[in-house]
Amino acid sequence: MTIRPLPRRPPPLQDELLSSWVTRLAAANYCSAPELLGYLGFSGDKPPETSHDLRRANIERFGALTHLPSSDIQGMLLVHRAGFPVECVSCSDFQYCPTCTQKVPGISLRHWRYAWSMTCKSCGTGLLPLGTASSEEFQVPLRLEARASKGAGWLEQMYWRGSQQVGRQLDLAPQVVRVLAPELRHAGFCSKSRQNRYAMLAAVNLLMTRPLVAVSIAMRRDPTARDRLRMAFPGQRNLLDQLVHLSCSPSSHEPDDRKTQKARFPARKSDNTTKPDFLTVAKIAIEQLGVNADRAELLRCADRTLEKSRR
Repeated sequence: MTIRPLPRRPPPLQDELLSSWVTRLAAANYCSAPELLGYLGFSGDKPPETSHDLRRANIERFGALTHLPSSDIQGMLLVHRAGFPVECVSCSDFQYCPTCTQKVPGISLRHWRYAWSMTCKSCGTGLLPLGTASSEEFQVPLRLEARASKGAGWLEQMYWRGSQQVGRQLDLAPQVVRVLAPELRHAGFCSKSRQNRYAMLAAVNLLMTRPLVAVSIAMRRDPTARDRLRMAFPGQRNLLDQLVHLSCSPSSHEPDDRKTQKARFPARKSDNTTKPDFLTVAKIAIEQLGVNADRAELLRCADRTLEKSRR
């Protein structure tokens, strides 16, 4: 049987997800995505996104119908780290680029699915939660955005390293945040709420840079956080005791005691501006009696001059 390629084959864009390209391929050939998937040799109605989805497909038939090499097909799939404790790849679209989708409707790039992606690599535009039309509706504080950007860098770096030990440490960040901030109970790295998602990424940055200080500050502000942490992490008693001790002791983020004392009790103005000091009266005594004068006479002259100035 002769396999004829599809009449219309729009080229895939850089870093485009395979499921996105298959959907655009179906629209270009005036058919539905399930019909095209059956014709290409896929089972099911969902376009392939991972290498596991391609195991049940005929790759040779797929390549012959689309004129796409198998290496390019593999390069359009999502990559999952086996055994990494933190889920960093979303199973569905949760954000998009308004600039790219305006140019090519229905497009979905691979890096949009990763939890650490905050800007589009193709055009540099900030990614928005799915279902929103303007970035003005989801403005976040610049300070939170800067911390989230650093946390996203840590998350990406540790994910590609694939260290399970570091992954378990990163997994503690959202758990601790959910205990300390009940309003973030349902937040995650792939949350459609930009505020909650950035808060989780910022927590990663604090975990990797100043973990004890970050938690101790929260415990100092909320006295009930200590009990909630002990209930959530019963196996970390020793660490929680250290955090309690740290939250009760002076830390580097607070003003220095000397600065506090200075603010509460301002120093009195010195009277040196109105009264001559001892060096000045000594110079006056030398000018009056001369350099070769007796030392006792110089001291008596200086005392008289100082007494006059006090009066």
